[in-house]
Formats: sequence, structure tokens, C-alpha cells
Amino acid sequence: MKKILIIFLLGCLFGAEPGKLPNDIRWVRNSAEHAALYEQIYAVAWRQISQEAGELTTPWVIVMDLDETVLDNSLYQPLSGEVV
Repeated sequence: MKKILIIFLLGCLFGAEPGKLPNDIRWVRNSAEHAALYEQIYAVAWRQISQEAGELTTPWVIVMDLDETVLDNSLYQPLSGEVV
């Protein structure tokens, strides 16, 4: 636990300054295009899944990778040192 806290604090000290986020992260956070693309992708996927699931007679499940799609971790990346 102490190691995680130390790594987090070091990331805060040496991470990107607030207001100086890299262009790719600013695009993810602020652009209407990003939001529209994700909405379109999920709408198409849901339509396809609904069609195929409608033909099934057994229960089904959806498994998703949450990182950077459902879960917005764009502000964590500069703190973690993943973005230079």
C-alpha cells in the first residue's frame, strides 16, 4: 500500500501541469467528435447484438474492456507517467 501511495505522489509531482494536457488527451476530454464516435460505435454494436441475441434461446452476456472506453481514465494518464 505504501508503494502505491509513493508512486501516486511521485506521479503528481512530475506529471503534466494542469491546463497543459497533451493534445490527444485534450481531444478525448473536449471534442464533440470523440463523444459522437463513441456513441455511434455503441449504437451500432447494440443494434448488432440485439439482432443476434433476439435469435438466441439461451441466456447471453456481454464482456467489455472498460479501460479508455467505458471508463474515462484520461486525467489519470498524465499523473501515472504514461503520457509524455
